[in-house]
Amino acid sequence: MTIKKHTAERIAPEVIERIRCMMDAFTKSQRILAEYIIQRPEKVGFLSIKELSQAAGISVATVIRLCNTLGYSGYTELGREVQGSIQNELSVLGRFNLGQGGFKSKIDKTQTAFERVLSLEIESLNQLNKSINKSDFFKCLEWMSKADHVVIIGTMASVSLVEYFGYAVSKVLPSVRRVTSVNGQDSDFLKGLGPDSLVFLIAFPRYPKTTVALGNLARDQGCKIIALTDSNQSPIIHLAQIAFLISISAISFVDAYAAPVMFINGLITEFAEKYSQESEKAMTSFEKFTDGMNIWHQPQKDKQLLK
Repeated sequence: MTIKKHTAERIAPEVIERIRCMMDAFTKSQRILAEYIIQRPEKVGFLSIKELSQAAGISVATVIRLCNTLGYSGYTELGREVQGSIQNELSVLGRFNLGQGGFKSKIDKTQTAFERVLSLEIESLNQLNKSINKSDFFKCLEWMSKADHVVIIGTMASVSLVEYFGYAVSKVLPSVRRVTSVNGQDSDFLKGLGPDSLVFLIAFPRYPKTTVALGNLARDQGCKIIALTDSNQSPIIHLAQIAFLISISAISFVDAYAAPVMFINGLITEFAEKYSQESEKAMTSFEKFTDGMNIWHQPQKDKQLLK
């Protein structure tokens, strides 16, 4: 599979521009690699470091040194940034073709699609464990405990995350709103919100415009905003006081959300344990409500109703 020329020119523009600006500072072998990346950015991150060095005709050490010179901790970090850019540019069909191995020569041909997706999700989970800033994490918990309202915003594929997050956090917080679309009453969720309110803004590639628009409305109300997204290039970054960067697999036309779900689960569990007294009150109210609505399956009662 190949990327159309006009799309390839937009892949990782910041990385490409950085390479061009620093070209004079590179060694001869680094310039060879730099030119290779400029001409074929779609290869970065989808080839192993060894495969990339062989394709460019330079050493593995040169790849590592160039990454460091560009300000990256290594090839993995550079590759992740380029992959994220590709994911944001490709259509659903393009991502499907990519997942079948269009760029990634190291794919194990004996793996099933299920096994490949599973390994990528595990990789994202491992990355999550390394990427979360603990100071921001605990500040987030504090804001949750003090918020008069908590609003969770996300559209398109992120609706699934909003619904999961909203349902789960409502067990430990008394006032939670879920916003998943923009319509004629798109500002209704803003009622009563202000500086003491907390908004979770969720957006992953290809970053729906509706999410950005809703985030702008929340910011105009003066709400505290926490972004759940994948990259510093995400359009919701500038709206948030805190951003949690959660890596998701670029090699799937289905949004790979194991890591965001794990983050949400961990955040709520941590909150419940840290603020146990408040959480227990909310859990008790949740149980009373669901019991009153007769939501849960109860074999004996349900059998009697059927008679």
